[in-house]
Amino acid sequence: MTVNPVAGKGAQLKIGNGASTEVFTALGRLENVNIAGLSRQIINLTTHDIDYIQKLASFRDNGAITFGVALDSADTQHLLLFTKFFSAAKTNFQLILPDTGDLAFNITAIIQNVAIPDAKSNTLMLNVSLDCEVFEIDS
Repeated sequence: MTVNPVAGKGAQLKIGNGASTEVFTALGRLENVNIAGLSRQIINLTTHDIDYIQKLASFRDNGAITFGVALDSADTQHLLLFTKFFSAAKTNFQLILPDTGDLAFNITAIIQNVAIPDAKSNTLMLNVSLDCEVFEIDS
């Protein structure tokens, strides 16, 4: 499997409104993006009557996506992030990366972290809760 790096500059994150025909609205003022890799839990099945470790693959973790956001308290989409955080609701997002051509990613995630160290820098962490769906962008 070949893995090619993808530039984060120009990345766009859109948040869904949760309607049956979902409408996605871009979140503005993104500063950076960090996409954590996939991981899997491993269950140790070792017993004392064997001399090697037995392992079983368990649940997959689809990781997290972290953004820096220049918070704007007048931006309704930024305020929606806090509403979703406090409700603990799963939220649909679209992530569009500039180097992927006409591809984007539908992501269902829980907002895990919306830290506000100061008015200029806000960290948004999305913990991906379901499989991501790749789709083609209509040009």
